[in-house]
Amino acid sequence: MNPKRRTALISRLANGIGYIATDFERFGGLFVQALLELPLDHRGLNLIGYPVAGVVDTTNGDGKVVVEYSDRKDYFSGDMDKARGDLAHALGGAPRAEKIFLLSGQPSRPQIAQDFERAVLGLPEMAGRTLYLWGAVEIATQLVDHLILSDAVVRKLSPYLPDLERIREEEAASRMVPEPLASWLPRDEIDAAIAERLKHIPVLAIGGVGGLGKTATAQAFAHRHQDEYEVRIWLDGDEIRRVDDLQAVPLLRAGESRNIVGLMQTLRCLLVIDDAPANLDMMALERICGKGTHVLLTRRSTDAHTFNLPMLDRSQSWALLGLAPVKCPEAVFDTIWRTVKGQAPAPIPLCSTSRHRRLRRRRSIRRPRASRRVARSTSLPPPSR
Repeated sequence: MNPKRRTALISRLANGIGYIATDFERFGGLFVQALLELPLDHRGLNLIGYPVAGVVDTTNGDGKVVVEYSDRKDYFSGDMDKARGDLAHALGGAPRAEKIFLLSGQPSRPQIAQDFERAVLGLPEMAGRTLYLWGAVEIATQLVDHLILSDAVVRKLSPYLPDLERIREEEAASRMVPEPLASWLPRDEIDAAIAERLKHIPVLAIGGVGGLGKTATAQAFAHRHQDEYEVRIWLDGDEIRRVDDLQAVPLLRAGESRNIVGLMQTLRCLLVIDDAPANLDMMALERICGKGTHVLLTRRSTDAHTFNLPMLDRSQSWALLGLAPVKCPEAVFDTIWRTVKGQAPAPIPLCSTSRHRRLRRRRSIRRPRASRRVARSTSLPPPSR
């Protein structure tokens, strides 16, 4: 990252951290958990957000990490009595701690902080332990250097630090995953099947005939599982003819151009290649996937390794037709269902005689035989030859 830009982002976020105030402990817990990528036990607040007396704020499972938080404005003043008390509390509550984090929402005063660290690190009880004394600037530095690329972290922290979300919106982020349409019909069994397959293989192709909903299925999966990935990337198949093309595709995040392959190998990424070429080498894609990274391809061609998207069942087709602007009579739907069995998008226009006639006036279309049979059975005039 450009050094001047990095400094500007750190300063902006540090200023925002100072305004978190009473929510600082909640923010700090999410921040530390994202940074360390460890399961942590946050005991310092009860369910409704009030402090719990007599317990350390945060520890991990084996007690080797302990965290104390403070939003006091005088934290970095005088002899730093609040920090001394927090340190004693941390050592008493987690005697096996090896890493001790003391976090404050206030800007640190370097000389005072340095004197404090020098004094406490010389204590016998601190032998073999590491102290992290971070104020607003140090926390902002960690965010910029390690976490700002993570869409999941930004989503979790932005309610407390809105500048994170603003930075993402202001920068020209590219190749973001499109959100599912409001009319998307959830298919829980499909989502579960994709998730199960990705537990065993990092790359999965979703196949099926055109118009069946492959793209919408990938969008919905990316949306539902967004918290499982740090970065989600959406590419069109015409950009990627072979796996090596990923090295050359520019990706903008936080105002900087990023290498997609590098992100896939170092962060938990979900890469979707929509309408991918049939000959794209899935084994080569697997080789560049780091831990927790998955790739979804959508394509019309299928093979033995493809997840073939099933047709809609009767209830799903009826629900989809219910989204049409004109209500489809049930008798008409029954006829359509008997004829096309699950390819619900095609007969939606046939549910309205007036709409059907308007479409015919605007364009002359020769429909397939199945559609002509539906038209005759629903009293719609067949298209002219």
